[in-house]
Amino acid sequence: MPKVGSALLNRLTTPLLLAVISLCSPIDTLAESIPVTFVVVKNDGIYKKIINSTEQSLNTAGIEIDKTIIEIKKPQPAQLKNNADQIISIGTKAAAFSYQQYPDKAITNALITHSSFQQLAQDNITDANQASNQPITPLFIDQPISRFFALGLQLVPESKTIGLLVGPSNKAQIPNIRAKAKKLGLSVNIALLEPDSNPIKIIEPIMRSSDFFIVLPDRKHINQLAAKWTLPLSYRYRKPLIAYSHKYVDAGALASVYSSPENVASAIAQQLMKGTQASTSKPDNSAFFSVTINRSVARSLRINTQSPEFYQQQIRAGEVTTE
Repeated sequence: MPKVGSALLNRLTTPLLLAVISLCSPIDTLAESIPVTFVVVKNDGIYKKIINSTEQSLNTAGIEIDKTIIEIKKPQPAQLKNNADQIISIGTKAAAFSYQQYPDKAITNALITHSSFQQLAQDNITDANQASNQPITPLFIDQPISRFFALGLQLVPESKTIGLLVGPSNKAQIPNIRAKAKKLGLSVNIALLEPDSNPIKIIEPIMRSSDFFIVLPDRKHINQLAAKWTLPLSYRYRKPLIAYSHKYVDAGALASVYSSPENVASAIAQQLMKGTQASTSKPDNSAFFSVTINRSVARSLRINTQSPEFYQQQIRAGEVTTE
């Protein structure tokens, strides 16, 4: 069999070798990473979980970040990188710190309630130029009242009368709450719990006369009072309790709708994917939320339940049809 000449062999193999090398070489690399600074009280617990989940969500979408973490409780916090286009504060204290330290940067406030954001803005953004030049985007953990109504009606569809507990931080929302209930054909009885109220006198008569009872989050002291009385009263009168946290369900509420750490991280990732500059400073409720059901409580109340994902889908479907 004749030998193939070396020149011919080179001509045949060189293009193939170059093709193999091109496939193995990282010619198509990820775009330059986005500088992002996370501001937290301390880089542990829920804060660390949110940061890690945010980074994972972005990596899944093919986005790399150049991450800096500033812990406000450290005596000498890390310095902000000059090229950091976006500050992500996680929690109310971190938001206040960011307003004061980085007045010329775009800031996204995550893990914050509507009432806390309003108070912080009032206390920290007093300069008109700062307010107009600094894009600040809050990602609220508050859930719209419509989600509580929707979840309650999915679980107790024959309901006509709703009980609802609000505190000082939410009492300005009472007209909106009544309007939303009226659109759904519901009668709503509101228990307004002030710091000097007698909780049982405020809560018991409304709990007793309601088809289901909703607890909205408020100040820490009000939240503690609410949990202390609504949980045993709902058990005594066998009333479904719809609350705002996973812990409430663990303690005996029928269900809750809330923002989990993963939901907060998804909202942050979505905001970062919109661009390094916040597109608007108008507050908006996050599209990401979770539902938890206490099946033991449901059985004791003789309520048939579906999966949490089912209720999430039903709530989202209702929001789409009303947009």
